[in-house]
Amino acid sequence: MAAAGNRLYVAAGEAGLAVFDFQPPSTLSLTAMLDTPGLAVDVSVSGTLALIADGTAGLQVADVSDPAQPRLAGNLPLANAAAVALDGTHAYAISIGEGLIAADVSDPSHPIRTALLPWGGTATNGGVTLHVAGGHLFGTDLYTGLWIYDVADPAQPALLSNTPTYGLAWDLAVSGSRVFIAADFGIQIFDVSDSAAPSELGHFPLPGTAYGVVVRGDYAYVADYWAGLRVVNIAAAAFESGYTFTSANAFFIASGNRQVFVATNFRDSKTIDVLAIGGCGAQIIPAAAHKDGAGGTHWRTDLILFNPTSSGVQAELDFIQYVYGQPPFPTVSVTVPSGAEMRLDDVLGTSFGLSEVYGGIAVESEPSLMCSSRTYTDGGDAGTAGQSVPSFSSDDAVRAGEEVYVFPLARNAAYRSNLGVVNISNQQYWVDVKIFDHFGNLLGEDSYYILPWAAFQKSDIVGLFTPDDQEGAFAVVSAAFDLTPPDVPLFFAYGSVVDNRTGDPVFYPAQRFPYTVRASFLPVCARAQGAYGASWKTELAVLNFSMGLEVDLAYYSSQGSFTSPSYISSGSLALSQDVVSQYFPSIQGDARGTLLLTPRVGSGIAAAARVYNDTPAGTYGQSVPPEDPNELLQDGETGFLPGLLKTAAYRTNLGFSGVGADAAHIRLTLKDAAGGPLADKIFDVGPEGNFQMDDVFTALGVAGDIPDAYAVVEVLLNGPVYAYASVIDNRTGDGVFVLAQK
Repeated sequence: MAAAGNRLYVAAGEAGLAVFDFQPPSTLSLTAMLDTPGLAVDVSVSGTLALIADGTAGLQVADVSDPAQPRLAGNLPLANAAAVALDGTHAYAISIGEGLIAADVSDPSHPIRTALLPWGGTATNGGVTLHVAGGHLFGTDLYTGLWIYDVADPAQPALLSNTPTYGLAWDLAVSGSRVFIAADFGIQIFDVSDSAAPSELGHFPLPGTAYGVVVRGDYAYVADYWAGLRVVNIAAAAFESGYTFTSANAFFIASGNRQVFVATNFRDSKTIDVLAIGGCGAQIIPAAAHKDGAGGTHWRTDLILFNPTSSGVQAELDFIQYVYGQPPFPTVSVTVPSGAEMRLDDVLGTSFGLSEVYGGIAVESEPSLMCSSRTYTDGGDAGTAGQSVPSFSSDDAVRAGEEVYVFPLARNAAYRSNLGVVNISNQQYWVDVKIFDHFGNLLGEDSYYILPWAAFQKSDIVGLFTPDDQEGAFAVVSAAFDLTPPDVPLFFAYGSVVDNRTGDPVFYPAQRFPYTVRASFLPVCARAQGAYGASWKTELAVLNFSMGLEVDLAYYSSQGSFTSPSYISSGSLALSQDVVSQYFPSIQGDARGTLLLTPRVGSGIAAAARVYNDTPAGTYGQSVPPEDPNELLQDGETGFLPGLLKTAAYRTNLGFSGVGADAAHIRLTLKDAAGGPLADKIFDVGPEGNFQMDDVFTALGVAGDIPDAYAVVEVLLNGPVYAYASVIDNRTGDGVFVLAQK
């Protein structure tokens, strides 16, 4: 079986290829049957092609661009096709009696054999599987275990290793640098970061016979024959078998966008069961729009996908809609080349063909792409005002019983605050929202029902509970406790604070409260005049939800080092709209630098910051997330800054902030969207200091417009380093913050 989006493709033996359509929450319907000349034993799907291992009839190439009317487009004769894997236009097949076949299917009507390699295993029908990931071909053979080939050159696969497994190896799943083998006794896990010498990480016994396995996020789903579908938590220190989904004899398994399909056979009754798993394993952009809003705003979202790997990556994009309807919006498939960036401007309008909608976007790929986005209101020639909305791993979503905090929120003549929730699960439940003022007094609470794979946003959330002006308010968001299956990622929450005068929004993701003492590092803290008449200030919010404690603020600036203590009462939020002026009044004139917040005793603190351009017409700002220094780029690590550009309308500033006591040694490389080099330079950043290049492309001698680019940052010595960029609209002075990803 193979799943693509909401469709399931089944190699149905003498019946050929069966195509099913899944409509959440539970409807699986047969869409089409395609007769094949042989015995269909395996299928692989990529884009609009399905390749079918058709026994002695060879390899069949099917056009599934219209899933309701699939058709045979071509054939590659093989002695006895037993398994197939399709990667774009490159195919790999096991042919009994021949070996491993590589083929080019760029012309589906005339597939071409490009290589033949011996296959060291037994290669029996039903006893061999193939999977392509990260420039490697992984295979299992019933009796000889795990096989790994280098397919960086798809036309010339090269054997790297063969590793025996415990028991019979029936199936495999690849997740990052780990391979999970379904064997007689359960699952066996290998580290394949060195693909020429895989090392065993462990094994997890199961009661039945593990015939199939897929991995999504923190969970492995195992077709365990008479023991049914077993769900195993692979993120735990010791693997945990969470629960059993079906008691029928589970044979084959495949995962779609938000569900797992299980083929069962009980007393000659063959069925396909569906387990809803939500957006496990996906990257989630929690806020996106193509919609007109309040105050004459026109909201759009640009999506940026970056592929740092050595081979092309296919991704499937799904829209998480603000209402739940039937059918769901279609899946959009894209392929991002190796070392390249793809910018999808107004992604909901152009890629999905939607209008007057808002919600979230799920990006599913293996391996995961680096994703980011910008949601903005477009004022035409007057410029844009927008917010950077980063991506989050679905595994980091809020679980049942957890509380998360959204702050700072404001309500007055100048600002309004919206609160959004995106449900990435296939469950429906109540979301509880409590709103507090900055002293920690409860202003009000309510519960909102959210449907599966849906989103909602409450405009002027603070105003729903009080008519009074509020600055420094915050929200506590949680879900019900009695949800099953347990420990499933449920939702993301966020706040968006909008300047009513300019329409500029600032995005604040929900945070878990850190109950251990932990410092927070802010890479940019300024009160300074900038280019194009900008006047920059820094706003800081610090939330303390435990006992009262003192926080030390250490400012390392262009005018020297300064410290200032701040006491924050239990359950309250401290808000400063101009950190430099409030906490360091002795500093005169312009000041730029970094800020380190360290709680003296007790628990940690949660912090949020905004760096903004304060104009007579209102503010234009960008959320700058304070980070734990341990999470920044360390010695020898590489970070990527996607979504950079230089045009008449936009410029990019790029900076580094060092946390250590010694000067950091950093290499910066600018590349165009295709990965071509633009500039390269090595920098030294002073101890606990900040170095920023305004208009970095011009500063490094890159001529002409650069409509799409990214930066590579390598920490050569004396990390940690906070690397960032700010893409600024020259017409409005509005900046969008880009945090280095690694």
